[in-house]
Amino acid sequence: GSCVGAAAAWRVASRHPERVSGLVLVHPATWSSVGAGPVGVLYRALSTRPRARAFVRILLERAWALRPVRRAALRWMASASLPARGRRAVEEAVGRADTFRVLEAILVALPSFRVLDQHEPSAGFPPTLLVWGRANPIVPVVALPDLVAGLSPVAILELEGAGHLVPLERAAPLAAAISRLALYEGAS
Repeated sequence: GSCVGAAAAWRVASRHPERVSGLVLVHPATWSSVGAGPVGVLYRALSTRPRARAFVRILLERAWALRPVRRAALRWMASASLPARGRRAVEEAVGRADTFRVLEAILVALPSFRVLDQHEPSAGFPPTLLVWGRANPIVPVVALPDLVAGLSPVAILELEGAGHLVPLERAAPLAAAISRLALYEGAS
């Protein structure tokens, strides 16, 4: 899983390690990882000011409807190396009417991600590959050492120049690392 998807996969593996043979977490969204970046700053600013939250929500929702704003968001999330095909797919997804509501729901749920920051893998927890784009503006790499300490991954893949869209930006090295995880002798 990637970002919030990684957080969800991590929770499933924590609750049912016997059902998971290996785990790939691409910059998982935890309170410390997402909270260290601009999303955390926005959350902290809005959580203490209910009126500001309503105003910013309306402002952002209207701004999101503008194509140049969505393109700017895409440029911010992805590295310059995102292939054209991937860029088109992301532009299409970002342009969907419900995308803003999904982003808003993630922002509201951010405090619930704290549970992952206290994770201690139990015996039988699946071998884990932790992946990070070093140029990720949303989930900054500064959170990586804490996640490594709490998660004890069997492998870490840090990709120079990759942003928030690692599976699209660096598909080949990610696929190679996943193949190595699948062959890891600790995997069931």
